[in-house]
Amino acid sequence: MKILVAVKRVVDANVKVRVKADGGGVDVANEIAVEAAVRLNVRATDVRRQRDRDGARQ
Repeated sequence: MKILVAVKRVVDANVKVRVKADGGGVDVANEIAVEAAVRLNVRATDVRRQRDRDGARQ
């Protein structure tokens, strides 16, 4: 399964990202989208690991 999550801004890879103390620099919609993407990635990784373990048993 491949999932693409679009984000409206991309930070330069050479810049150290800092979040403001008040959280004002994070858009709520982007925060929710990133959280969902992380959860999907973790779930997919768990499924792959389980599939690999089940395949090794056969």
